[in-house]
Amino acid sequence: MILSYAQLDATCVATKNGNPHYTPASAEWCTDLYYTGCRPYEILDRSLWTFLGGTSYRLQPLKGNNFRYFDASQLTSGIRRWIGNGSGYYNTATYARLLSIHRTTTLYAQVYRDNKEMDLYLFRYRFVKYQRLIGQTDVQIQNTMGWTNIEMVDQYASAVLVV
Repeated sequence: MILSYAQLDATCVATKNGNPHYTPASAEWCTDLYYTGCRPYEILDRSLWTFLGGTSYRLQPLKGNNFRYFDASQLTSGIRRWIGNGSGYYNTATYARLLSIHRTTTLYAQVYRDNKEMDLYLFRYRFVKYQRLIGQTDVQIQNTMGWTNIEMVDQYASAVLVV
């Protein structure tokens, strides 16, 4: 079955809303993935983030991409506190923990893209597909994501995800 945008969003929302058996922090970690479209490792590496002052934050994405900029309203208080002074429950976040949360809350046992298993990257696909859905141009999406290659936009926005 090909996953529609609505189904993709629903599974990301289910993960974002969390599992009542996990700490509230787990919902914040997934909320940050949902509203930023960051790679999971990007929200877990404090050295990639800079507080610029006021309500501005900067991320140096992995893979040599351009900076991404965020307003505080796009980030949970947990990640803002962690970026600012290294305190809080973000110190306990790991990829394995995020993956465990995803696996216990997702609506689909496994989603694939070109026979490759997708897990936490579903948030990234959802984010880019949403940007296109609301009418952002490919150049705008490229700039939002910090991509140096415009072809990345179509790779995410047009990706066929299957269950």
